[in-house]
Amino acid sequence: MNLELRFSFEKEVIPIDYRSFMLSFIKHCIEVYDEEIYKEMYHNDDPIMKDFTFSTYLPQAIFNKDSIVLNKKMMIINISNYNMRTALIMYNAFINYYRKKEVYKIKNNSFKLVNLYMRKTNDIREDNIIIEMLSPLIARHHVKGQKDIYAIAGDKDFEKIVKENISSVLTKYKLNFNLETLKVIPLKNKIVNIKLYNSIRPGSLGKFQLKGDSELLNFLYKSGIGSLRSSGFGHFKIIG
Repeated sequence: MNLELRFSFEKEVIPIDYRSFMLSFIKHCIEVYDEEIYKEMYHNDDPIMKDFTFSTYLPQAIFNKDSIVLNKKMMIINISNYNMRTALIMYNAFINYYRKKEVYKIKNNSFKLVNLYMRKTNDIREDNIIIEMLSPLIARHHVKGQKDIYAIAGDKDFEKIVKENISSVLTKYKLNFNLETLKVIPLKNKIVNIKLYNSIRPGSLGKFQLKGDSELLNFLYKSGIGSLRSSGFGHFKIIG
């Protein structure tokens, strides 16, 4: 299930780390809607893996080193959910916020939710698809207490780490999709460095070929691929 959120801004300039304030907004909406559900989904001391991803569209925006200039003072967020329960919780939380007509304040600016749509996502039935990333794919080898290791498209360990990230999600949700036959093949890619919570993380944009079990591909299509998906990474569309 996909949710499309449309926002309008008071001013033209927003921070380059826009994902941080979008995450703050999502958390705020869920917490106001239901504190118990919020505690299920977010915990400061023990990050909880989510089954959704999102990407951001900023029409004709100009990206500078520390800021983004919005030509149209608007932003569109597309959220993809694998789990229908999560999709409905988020939809109800956003509707609850929308009806209050509140303004959400960020550093030197503010925005409000002006439209919200829910759309059904078609299932994937193929075992070979071409995708284009809507938000960067982050391949991260994470071990608690150690420095994270990142891989980008073209690195020899890229596919291995991406599959490691996917395996963690499948284990968390007790899903038995076949991961062994999955192939993640870079086709035409661009490497980007993204600021998130005062850290720079390398990611991969562009096109990839995914080969594997259709049930697994369907899961990745709806929940995202790679690491940090619920922070606005790993969202893709199918182009072939």
